[in-house]
Amino acid sequence: MRRLFIWACLVSLALPAQAGESMIVEETGQSCLVEGNKPPKTDKQTETDARNEAKRLAAERVATRIKSSVSSDVVEVKNQGKADAYKVAQVLHKAYVDANVRELAVLSQAWFTDPEQGPCFKTQIRVEVIPKPDALEGVSAAMLDDPTLPLNVRIWTDRSRAGDRAIYREGESIRLYLRGNKPFYARVMYRAVDGQTLQLLPNRHRRSNFFQGGTTYVIPTAEDDFILEVSPPFGAERVVVYASERPLGEIKMSAVGDVFLLDKTASATLDQQIRGVKIVGVNNKTSSGIAAEFSEYAVDLITTP
Repeated sequence: MRRLFIWACLVSLALPAQAGESMIVEETGQSCLVEGNKPPKTDKQTETDARNEAKRLAAERVATRIKSSVSSDVVEVKNQGKADAYKVAQVLHKAYVDANVRELAVLSQAWFTDPEQGPCFKTQIRVEVIPKPDALEGVSAAMLDDPTLPLNVRIWTDRSRAGDRAIYREGESIRLYLRGNKPFYARVMYRAVDGQTLQLLPNRHRRSNFFQGGTTYVIPTAEDDFILEVSPPFGAERVVVYASERPLGEIKMSAVGDVFLLDKTASATLDQQIRGVKIVGVNNKTSSGIAAEFSEYAVDLITTP
């Protein structure tokens, strides 16, 4: 059994925990220089309008998907020991109607001439539709185990439940637990203070990145052939799980012992690259309008002498 030492920088404040569910969508939008009786637009404004149209369509498509796929039954949810009744479908739908839309990548773009409207611009972009975090607080407990709801993946340690900060002393070992409400693809990353990022799972011994819903996975196990042992310097560190119902984007890595080290250039844009989920239509046709559920969660650790 090898030792994979865990370290972190001395900092005055711990990193805040991250949690979030979202949808990754590839959508097409277009706009023309002249629209109706309005004065002609600039090329730049036309291109901006096309991207905004794609974002609007993506948000509408996700909200419609939520409304049509989630049961409208009233669900009783226990939050901090108190039971509350929610119409989860309504809460989710409203959260996505009011969602933020973040552009991730431009997949294609081109000018063309419409027979009636003249010069127009068309673009296909990849976006992330992100519901307001506070809008989902009431139903977060219901999302942990219900496979009919959007993907929700959590990670926690052997000393705290998800979202709580755990403290470990020098020489102690850290054990992580991973669980999702439905089948998912995932990468578990450790972010080091020196700017390097290690991928704990999949690793050289457990290469599969597909996990079953409703099953709790342990990191590390004897199969991994390493342990996470605390060593100096001490301070705050973070473990992040990225998950999706579809395969995650590829990133450049190299083997370092039993785990993988991300290329420095990949680390700088990891959040965006990993959201390059493989979205394809039926028979590999256009992916426009198809949404992939996405979940990101982080657990913070404090290490001390």
